[in-house]
Amino acid sequence: MTDNYEIVRASKDNIHYLFDYAEQEQWNPALDDDKTFISAYPDAFYLGLLNGNPVSCLSAPVYQNSYAFIGYYIVAQPENRHKGLGLLLWNHVFEQLESKGIINMGLNALLVQADNYAKGGFKGTHKNLRYVYTVSGEEHAPPEVLTTASGKHQAITQFDGQFVPEKRPNFIKAWLHNNHAHHCHIQDENGAIRAYGCIRKAAKCYRAGPLYADTLEQTVALLHTLTAGLQKGEQVYMDIPDSNPYYLQFVKILNLSYADFECLFMYRGTPPHFPKQKIFAVSTIETG
Repeated sequence: MTDNYEIVRASKDNIHYLFDYAEQEQWNPALDDDKTFISAYPDAFYLGLLNGNPVSCLSAPVYQNSYAFIGYYIVAQPENRHKGLGLLLWNHVFEQLESKGIINMGLNALLVQADNYAKGGFKGTHKNLRYVYTVSGEEHAPPEVLTTASGKHQAITQFDGQFVPEKRPNFIKAWLHNNHAHHCHIQDENGAIRAYGCIRKAAKCYRAGPLYADTLEQTVALLHTLTAGLQKGEQVYMDIPDSNPYYLQFVKILNLSYADFECLFMYRGTPPHFPKQKIFAVSTIETG
């Protein structure tokens, strides 16, 4: 079977397969994420073709120079699994990364797969837990919360860089241009950004993230701003790191419901150090 298996880089014309497979796995991808990600990382997405037909995928965007995030590791359809196709794709992508000298990598693992990733040198650091916020219809935007324009990408890149292992300017620039997303931030009297959040329309309801803030109160203000104007009863999914010492307070204040989905963030290389108490939701499970 592997004689008829070919690994290629995805393009803007066929990257939709990754998101189709993610939706089939009920990962609830956000609309236009495919356009955003391929714009930010044009060489980072891979497809495995069997007899010319896509059957597997994997992504490995390099944020800037020295850190890669592994995601979208899927072999589609049960009849294609347990035949080594995924491992061939994995090995190919890792050879590409290692040829560039990239050894620091992160990923979000389903708990049942964590032991397999551990064999590859990945170590778990914390869980990302999926919660759901149900819109009350009474949310409003406090005056201190400002809409984030796409021209703000340099400032957001600097701010976002506190919370990820390496700054990701190409990603932030593309991220702020997502047609199905809304962004907002809070700044201090000197114009420095102190909090930032985003919401995107997804295949199912909405997804919020990142939610970065100095305080719990700022985070609540961000979420209320992002959901102001949505229909009562709309649901907003977010992935909350349990490493944040205030996450349970956040869950309680907003009456969030657990979505029965979680993954283990795993790292290979030198572990990064973040201000954990300021990360209330990650940007994406798939690309960090």
